[in-house]
Amino acid sequence: MNKIQEMIDTMKTGNIQVIEECVHSEKAILVVNAIIFGVQQKIDSPSFISGLEKAAQNQTVLMGHRVNEFAVAALDILGKQKYIGTQQSIKDMIQFKMNL
Repeated sequence: MNKIQEMIDTMKTGNIQVIEECVHSEKAILVVNAIIFGVQQKIDSPSFISGLEKAAQNQTVLMGHRVNEFAVAALDILGKQKYIGTQQSIKDMIQFKMNL
C-alpha cells in the first residue's frame, strides 16, 4: 500500500492529528479527504480551520470539484463562515453535511 493511501486510511479511523496535518498538504487528494473526515469528526481547532481557509483558495480539481468547494462548504458546516453564494455543488455539500 502506498503512503497516500495509508494516510487516508488513518484519517478514516478518526485520527485528528493526521487529519489536521493532511488539511495543510500540497496533495489535493489528502486535502479533500482531510476536509471530509474533519467535518465528520466536527474538528474546529485553529489548525484545521486555518487549513480550510488555505484550501478555500485552492482551485485544483479533484473528483470533478475544485478543492475550494469542499473547503467553503466545510467552513459553513462547522459554523465558521456562512456560505451565501449560488454554486449548487457547495450548497449540496452543506445540505448533506459532506456525507457524500
